[in-house]
Amino acid sequence: MSKPAVTYMKREWKKVLPVFILSVCYAAFVFILVFITLKGANGQFRLGMAYPDEYMSFQIGDIFMVSLSSVLGSFHGFAIIVFEAMLIRKVFYQENRAGVSDFLRILPIRERNKMAMKVFAGESVIFGFSLFFGIFGSITNALLNTGLTEIAEIMPIDKLTADGALSNTYQMIWQTSGMMFLALSAMFLVLFVVQCCVHNMPVAMFTGFGILFVPIYYTSIYDYISVKQTHMNVVAAGFLSHYPSIEYGEVGWEYDIPAYTVEWEYMGETILFLSVVILLAVAMMVLILRLRWNIKESNNRMINSPAVAEFIITGLSISAGTAVAFITGNVPYAGAETAMDKYGFYIVTLIVGSIVWALIHGIGLAVMKRHQGA
Repeated sequence: MSKPAVTYMKREWKKVLPVFILSVCYAAFVFILVFITLKGANGQFRLGMAYPDEYMSFQIGDIFMVSLSSVLGSFHGFAIIVFEAMLIRKVFYQENRAGVSDFLRILPIRERNKMAMKVFAGESVIFGFSLFFGIFGSITNALLNTGLTEIAEIMPIDKLTADGALSNTYQMIWQTSGMMFLALSAMFLVLFVVQCCVHNMPVAMFTGFGILFVPIYYTSIYDYISVKQTHMNVVAAGFLSHYPSIEYGEVGWEYDIPAYTVEWEYMGETILFLSVVILLAVAMMVLILRLRWNIKESNNRMINSPAVAEFIITGLSISAGTAVAFITGNVPYAGAETAMDKYGFYIVTLIVGSIVWALIHGIGLAVMKRHQGA
């Protein structure tokens, strides 16, 4: 690697280092909460066994993963969105500015190498975060293992429930870590592609997260309209819900004892979905480099490619149209008799989408004329 390339790579790593430190602190915080929650679990269990009339709150089964899923379910989705926003902001810090962009273009490094180094810096942070998540989880489980194992030996869930089985906690932790890496990588690459195409960070951030929201948005609407409980919205939610789900049961003697097992919902489909997103993002990067959409051509041009701009505007218009159609109750239902009942959803979507599309184009045309007049 040439000296300019080494310097450029160091620059990229230096930019994302604060995000990496914060992500490691977040991973530690998650398992500190898990440890605090479970450190007295064995004592509570023994008190519950000795004095069942006074202590009714103990649990059996995959107690560690139940606690982890409970902690992640409280704030993890929001934390991941903040993490991705901070990471992509650091990767592209000030680089859409005309002066900075012009300077970076004259560096003796190929554009594809610059992009590859940026992606590598971002993926390094995601990999490090996922790795430390698994390490901290394994350490926490090891510290709690003696007490939790005693509970499992006294109340073996596989013998007390019909279909319950205690999972391998270490395996579950590292599977969660792996799924996290895959999900965060898919999100990062999509946001990266949009930042390359849209030369305004707030607009690109809004567009990128909007694209990530589209799969669960449309699969949820499809479920509602078709009255079919498909699982595609669960798969599409894998960007944020990349940890196993909890199955609840009870051991019903004189007292009902909560029994929990964990399992992955549609793990294969989720991995396939995230892998396809990653492959599509990589393919878009190749196209971006070939068509030079990542090069900022002027201070007044937010998107180099008219095709990309049209794709974003059309997608936003259709999504706004479907939202209005859904909110106003124009949803087709079984047994609909009139044409409006059957096709009202699509008609309203088309009308509202067309209005939004025309408004955006009108605003864009007015802004362009204003710049030309200036």
